[in-house]
Formats: sequence, structure tokens, C-alpha cells
Amino acid sequence: MSYKSSGIKINIPVMNAACSITKSMEDLEALLATRADTVVLGSVTWLGRQANPEPNWFAGDDQGFALNSVSMPNEGHEWYQTNLPEMVERTHAAGKRLLLNVAGFSTDEYSQLAEMAKNGNVDGVEFNLGCPNTVEAGWQNPIFSFDVDALQIVLRGADRILSPKTPYMVKLSPYSNPAELSRVASVIGESKAGGVVTTNTFPNSYWQNNAGRAVILPNNGLAGMSGEAMLPIGLGQVKQFRQQLPESKIVIGVGGITRPEHIEQYLRAGAAAVQVATYIVRNGHQAINDLIM
Repeated sequence: MSYKSSGIKINIPVMNAACSITKSMEDLEALLATRADTVVLGSVTWLGRQANPEPNWFAGDDQGFALNSVSMPNEGHEWYQTNLPEMVERTHAAGKRLLLNVAGFSTDEYSQLAEMAKNGNVDGVEFNLGCPNTVEAGWQNPIFSFDVDALQIVLRGADRILSPKTPYMVKLSPYSNPAELSRVASVIGESKAGGVVTTNTFPNSYWQNNAGRAVILPNNGLAGMSGEAMLPIGLGQVKQFRQQLPESKIVIGVGGITRPEHIEQYLRAGAAAVQVATYIVRNGHQAINDLIM
């Protein structure tokens, strides 16, 4: 189906989320071999980034969650400027759409990444405003989701740079304060954004092993939490945004999906589609086929 004024086309309402295995040409080919008809590539940052020291990932299978502080490793804008045209071509040849997830460390970087995405002829842009896993000089970078003024500047830049030919969405952190969520929904509602993707990992989560040591090494053991424990949080975010955004803007749900019935829950809560990350990180790209009915 096509959500007219959002500019977002959705046929199969299940796609991957940007994560550690959605960056490279090899990752793209693996995702194109799945039944999903939309591929999300990224997150892409302006400058290339290396992964944080290991251990930067913990799958707490017995606890129903995962932690990561991978820190968005990717090749940076120069590599993607060169390779995006071929990636788009391969995606279209497979009869699918390519969305580019971008993450900036300043409002100017988001605008630069928007220009790159537009010039690469991607089918849509997803602004990652919620990655909690990045640290510079020992200090955690601010999370744009929680700075509504900066978020508004990012959206104004996107409105100026991107045309209806390149629709965009915003991917957000989870909000525990309903007043803050309402203010964010109002800002997005007044923008040209096609909708929201909610939710990113829960920031600054922590877990110890039996010896009392943090299971994640970087950032003093603090990490973004994902996995099935995020399901009620993700559903609550979808429900609130669906109630507060204009009908013309879509909501895509993320968090805790491991079974097709979880997707049904998101759709009933008001999501137009869902994205899956932790499940495919644990089980490989092809695992997304388990969820497409």
C-alpha cells in the first residue's frame, strides 16, 4: 500500500532495522535474498567509524534482552557516495526499495547526510536520532531525540533538502515522559516527515555477569537495550505516536519482535509496518523470513 502524503510505500510490512549487519555490499546482497521488499541500510555517519572494543554485544537469552555498544561502525560518506548508486541499482533490480538510515553528530551533519542520500537516489531516508552507544573522549554524545530544539533544526534541514521523491522518517528513542513525546509528535506533525520509526534501543542499560563484571566493555558498561523485553515499550510508543500524529504520517514499530504474533500486536497498536534488528543479528539475515507470513 502507499501512504499518499507520507511518500512511503509499504507492501510487505516487515523490514530489517539498521544495525550492525546492515552496512556493507555483502549485507545488502544477503538482505536482497530475503522475502522483505524494503531494505534499510545503515546507520551511516559522515565520517567512518570503527566498532567499539569487544565485548560490545551481549545476548541475554535467559533474560529476554540484548545489550549493544557497537557504536555504528561504517565506512563513512565517501564510501557510500561512491557505492550508493550501485546499491540502489541492485536493490531495484531485485524489485525492492532501499532506505538509508543516517546518523549525525551535529545538525549540520544531518543536512550533509541528507544531501548525500538525495544524490544517491535512495527511495527514502531514515534519520537516526536515537543511537545511545557513541562516546567521544570519555563522554557520551547527546541523544538528539531528547533535544527537541535540535530535532526541529534537523527536520527543517530535511524539509529544505529533500523532495517528495526522497521521503524521510525519523527514528526515535523511547520516551518515558508523555509530555516530551507530545512535544516531539507536534514538531514532527508540522514537518514534511513521512512518519516515525519507534523505538530505538533503550539508552544506558547495564548488566553484570556472575563475577560482578559488566558484560559490555565500552562506555563504563552502559549500552542500548533491545530484544523481547522491549516489546511492551515499543508497543506503547507506537500507540502514543499513532494517537498524536496526523493520519498522513505513518508509524513503524521496532522492538522485541521474535514471532509473527508480535507483528500483529504492532499492527493492532497502529503501526503501518515493523522493523527487526536483534532477531536477525542473533540468527542471520535470512531469519527475517521467519516473520513474514
